[in-house]
Amino acid sequence: MIHLQKFIDRVQGFESRGIKDFTMSMTDAKAMHADLTKLLLDLQTLREIAVSQPKEEVVNKNTKQYKILKTFATILPEIQARVAKSFNEQFPDEPNISPVRSL
Repeated sequence: MIHLQKFIDRVQGFESRGIKDFTMSMTDAKAMHADLTKLLLDLQTLREIAVSQPKEEVVNKNTKQYKILKTFATILPEIQARVAKSFNEQFPDEPNISPVRSL
């Protein structure tokens, strides 16, 4: 990949000086071609590996975040119903709050 980095550095240097055209030796072009080919082959291999592996989401149930969210998911509907009932009884002139969870 050293030849690709060399090419990038050259282009950036030429751009900073306002140079619009440049040439490259055939040796440098072949070396850069080899780097590009290796990079593309590596990318294709990684894609094939990614496609062949199952897409399985792993949930770590030992984290605090999981435990807190599970607790909230369990108790919030019950709390929501109690709060709605209490509000509706204490403020009968206000529009009723539904005790059913809405998404």
